[in-house]
Amino acid sequence: MRGQRSLIEDVREEVREIDEQIIKLVVMRRKLAEKILEAKKVDKIKINDEEQKKTVLRRVEKTARANNLDENAIKEIFKILIEMNTKRQYELLGKTKN
Repeated sequence: MRGQRSLIEDVREEVREIDEQIIKLVVMRRKLAEKILEAKKVDKIKINDEEQKKTVLRRVEKTARANNLDENAIKEIFKILIEMNTKRQYELLGKTKN
């Protein structure tokens, strides 16, 4: 019907709102990465912390499994997030990631 939104339009609007929330959460995560860099400098920890990366990936894999989500897909998403944050930390130091 003209003049009325269809069900699919309503659902797509909900998806759009969730997409915006996801982006806001990615921004928040990136800001925390900046704080983590400061802590790494104080504690003399390398930016690329493989143990922490493994810890995060194990945690999200477990959470994905508990929520009946594709564990590999979720791990790939978080690998991208980790890479974004690592790159940002190098940028803040005025370096490029090796």
